[in-house]
This record gives sequence, structure tokens and C-alpha cells, in this order.
Amino acid sequence: MGPREGCVNHDEVHNRIAHLEQRVRSLQVISAVLVAALVGVACTGLRASPRQSPEASVLRARGLVIVDAQGRPRVLLGAPIADVAGRTRTDAVTGLVVVGEGGADRVQVGNVGGPQVGGVVNARISASAGIVVNDPKGNERGGFGAFDDGRVVLGLDYPDREAIILAVLPQEGAAGIWLNGPAPQGRERVGAVVTREGQALLKLADLAGTERVILMVDGDSPAKLLLVDPKDKSMRDVLGRVAP
Repeated sequence: MGPREGCVNHDEVHNRIAHLEQRVRSLQVISAVLVAALVGVACTGLRASPRQSPEASVLRARGLVIVDAQGRPRVLLGAPIADVAGRTRTDAVTGLVVVGEGGADRVQVGNVGGPQVGGVVNARISASAGIVVNDPKGNERGGFGAFDDGRVVLGLDYPDREAIILAVLPQEGAAGIWLNGPAPQGRERVGAVVTREGQALLKLADLAGTERVILMVDGDSPAKLLLVDPKDKSMRDVLGRVAP
């Protein structure tokens, strides 16, 4: 290699650097334009068109089934919900159902079906809308419902029977709370009721469910404390013997 062949042409290097700098600036401008265009397209897609009708943005479907990692149906939404394999109950529900791992309904929301007790689904006294919570076997353990016949009921249950009932009963003209004993006790152990006739009652019952003490205020009449003889069901007013 001769002495001239090993020399660097500084003018040529400078020209190449200037050309590269110009290309970099051009690429930066193009990139900025592309990013701005993409952002504009995204914003336009997210923003509803002024000419678009409200119905066009509503998702319409007959049902939705959400499955877990094993592919089992766990959340059902529909009108009515879809009939899926793996769900123990087969009755229709218009609303939402959360299905447990074993296939039992754990939560029902909407126009729910009848209560399940001991594995048997029973009919309700009237169609209702509300929320029901069940144990892992599907037995009803609590719920709130507004019935088509006018009743409104809030309940907490034992696995095999009702435990606490808070109810408004327009047809019967009453509202109250009832506490039932666990089996084999009698169902109604404590009751507190007000009626449309103007009565307010507090009742206590024994293990057999027989009323033993009744505290009653009836309209403007003097209050009564009735003790019930479980043998002949006769009543004795304790307060009536006490001078006012």
C-alpha cells in the first residue's frame, strides 16, 4: 500500500456524515407523522360518531357464559341463562347465576327459581325477583326477594329450614320478624308482628313451637301480657291483674 492509498479523504467523510444526518432528520419527521396519524385513528375509533344512533353502541346478546381455567361454566348471564353442561340445576333464570366448582348454583340474581333444600328444588309461593345465596350443595342459605303477590322477604336459613324471616305481607296486612329453632325444635320460637288492625305482638314459644308468652298492644286498649298453659292452651293476663 502506497502512502496516498492509506490517507483518509476528510471531505468525503464529511459529506457522508452530512447525508446521514439529513436522512435521520427525515426519518424522525416521518415517524412523528405516523405516530400522530395512529393516535388520531385511535381517538376517532373510541369517540362515537355524531351521526351514530344510540342503539348502534349497544351490545345485544341472548346470553353470556364465562368459564374457569378448566373450561367449566362458572358465570351465566342471560334471558334466560344458557342451558350448559356442568350446572346441577336445569331451571331457567333470567338474570345472573354464579356456579360453584361442583356445579351447584351459589348465587342467583334476577327472576330466580325456587329454593333448594336437601337437594330438592321447591316451588315458591309466587314468582319473585331478587338475590339468593346457596351453600356448596346448592341449598338456599339466604336471600332477598320482591314477590309478584306483593310480599317482600329477607331470609337467613339453616341448611334444612328457614331460620330468620323478615317480611312485609300486604295481603295479610302484617309485617314482622320470625325466628325459627333448628330441627327438631318447633319452627317459630320468637315472633314480632304488627297488623293492619292495630295490633303489636311479641310471642315466645317453647321447643315444640307452642306459644307460651304473648305481649300484646291492641289499638288504644291496655297492654296485655298473656301466659299460656301448654296443657289446655288457656291464657292468663298478668298485666290485667296489676293496678295501673
